[in-house]
Amino acid sequence: KASAEIARQGGVVGIEIAVEANLADFCMIRDLPGAEEHATAALALARRQGHRGKEAWGALNLLYILSMAGRFDEAHALGTDVLQALGEGRADAAYLEYGLACLEALRGRPEVARAHLSGCGAWAESDEVQLAANYSSAEAGVLLAEGQSRQALAAASRSVAGAKRGGIEVGHE
Repeated sequence: KASAEIARQGGVVGIEIAVEANLADFCMIRDLPGAEEHATAALALARRQGHRGKEAWGALNLLYILSMAGRFDEAHALGTDVLQALGEGRADAAYLEYGLACLEALRGRPEVARAHLSGCGAWAESDEVQLAANYSSAEAGVLLAEGQSRQALAAASRSVAGAKRGGIEVGHE
């Protein structure tokens, strides 16, 4: 929080966005209060700065927080609005496709979830450990929504194994 205040006082908006987004992530994966406020702040700052990539990042955190709170309509509106604003073909759009895939799986809409999952399909073979683990995690949710429990377990196991191999914490998805 002190880092965010120092960035704010110094007018270093890019750092402030990163700090607010990291605070949102920290709070959300540990179920601490303040996650929504930090995610909202990161998103607002990214929009003010006109940085679409950071907007996608901030929106994904907020989309996750809203989804886990059962505020599915708000999460859907946010995700689709930001995805539309980003436009097709941007690498950053995959973050929103991923978040919307997870949301639609939770909502019991597997066809829509699978369509969004294809929007981040490149992550499945990514060398970036977190992206590959996130893809497998979302795939597990979609498979579970489709009633394919064995395949869902295999995808979830790939996600956890990939995260462990890559040395990243399995914190939420």
